[in-house]
Amino acid sequence: MMISETSGWQRTRVLGAAAVITALLTACGSKPPVAADTTPVNTGLDQLSQAQLADAQARQAALADLAERSAVDLERILANQQQAAAAPPPQNAAVAGLSAPSVPLPQPPAAHDPATSQPVQQAAAPAQPSGPDALQVAAAANGIDPAVLAAAIAAAQQAQQTSDRSPSEKIPQLAADLGTLIRQRAETGPSPLADYLMLASLETAQPGLLGEGGTLSGNVSARLSSPELQLLTAFRTFIAALGPGAAGAADPVATAGRLAEAFGPVTAVLPLRVSDARLCTRVMGFGAFAPFPSNVFQAGRPQPAIVYVEIDHFTHRPAKSSDPGVSDVPTFNTPELWAVEVSQELNLHQDSDGSLQWRQAPQVVIEASRRQRRDFYLIQQIELPPTLTVGNYSLKITVRDRINDAVAEAVIPIQIVADANLASGQN
Repeated sequence: MMISETSGWQRTRVLGAAAVITALLTACGSKPPVAADTTPVNTGLDQLSQAQLADAQARQAALADLAERSAVDLERILANQQQAAAAPPPQNAAVAGLSAPSVPLPQPPAAHDPATSQPVQQAAAPAQPSGPDALQVAAAANGIDPAVLAAAIAAAQQAQQTSDRSPSEKIPQLAADLGTLIRQRAETGPSPLADYLMLASLETAQPGLLGEGGTLSGNVSARLSSPELQLLTAFRTFIAALGPGAAGAADPVATAGRLAEAFGPVTAVLPLRVSDARLCTRVMGFGAFAPFPSNVFQAGRPQPAIVYVEIDHFTHRPAKSSDPGVSDVPTFNTPELWAVEVSQELNLHQDSDGSLQWRQAPQVVIEASRRQRRDFYLIQQIELPPTLTVGNYSLKITVRDRINDAVAEAVIPIQIVADANLASGQN
C-alpha cells in the first residue's frame, strides 16, 4: 500500500489506527500477519490437532482479511482528507474520520466463573447523555440549580442574538429593557418622579415608555401630584426636541431654537420668585437702577424712595380688551397678545416687637405685549413716615401672581438713626 506525503496529524491518525488494529489482534490471541516471516506461525500450526488447525487457519484468514480491509479504509481516509485540506484539524480521534472495519471484529473470549464454569454476564456501560441532557447532568454534579443553568443558557442565546444586530437595532431593545426595570421601581419606590423623568429621557430611543403620544399612562398619573405631572409633561416636551426624529435634528441652531421654546413649559412649573428687591433713588429700566448707598435713614423726617422688585417664573394669560394699556398695543385682536397680572403689597414691621408701623395696600399691575415676557420688574414710589422711632425695621414685600395665585415674598432691612451723620439716605 502506497501512502503519499501527508500532514503530521494525518500520520498520527494512521499510526493510531494501526495501533488499534494491533491491539485487537493481540486481544484475540493472534498477531498481525507479517508476510516477511511466517515461520513461527507455521511451527505453531504443526503442533495443533486437525480440528484446532482448521479453527486456527480460519481465524488467521479472518485476521488477515481484517488487516487488508483496514489498510484499504485508511488509504481511503487519507485520500479524502487530502481533498479537504482546508478543513481545520479535528480535536480527537472520535472525530478524526476513522472508518469502522468492513467486517466484525473478533470478540475476546467471554469471562467464566471459576466455580461454575458458566459465562459471566458483563453489564453494559450506561449510555452517556449528550446535548442539553449532558449540561443538566454536569450542573447537577456540580451543585448548580437547573433553573439557574436554564436562565444562563437563555441569556447566552439572547446575547448571541443581540450581538448579531446592528447598533440601531440594539439601542431600542436595550432602552426598552432598561425602561421596564425603571418602571417597576417607579411603581413601588418612594420617589416615582425621578424615575419617570429618566423614562422620559429614554423615550428619545424608545418612544412610548410613559404612554403613547403626549398622553401619560394611567399608572403614571396615579403616582404623581398635579405639580409633578405638570413638570413631567413639560420635561417630555423638552426632551422630545432632542430626539433623533425631531425636525432639523442635525442643525444645532434649529435644535437650540426648539430647546428655547420647550424650556418655557418647564420653567412654568417653578414657583413665583422675587429675584431682587432694592430701595433706589432712580430707576431707568429692568436691571438699570441707582440704589441708596445704605438703607440707614434719619429719624424725624420723611424719606422718599423707590421700591424696585424683579420677579421670576410669573405666568401669562391672553390679554383682555379691558386690560390697562391694551389700547396702546396696535392690532389688539391678534392672538399674539399676552398679559402679565401681578399685585404688590408693602408692610413695614419693627424688629423689636414685630408691630406693623406702616403699610401700602396691594397695587395691581397689568402689562400687555405681543410676546410672552422673559423678565418682569415692578417699581413703586413710597415715602417712609417721619414718625418712625430709632431702631431696626423690616420692609416686607409681597408679590402675588393674580393668574395662578402664586405668592412670593422678600424683605428689605431698614435702620432709623438719630445722628444725621450716620444716615446715608439724605435728599
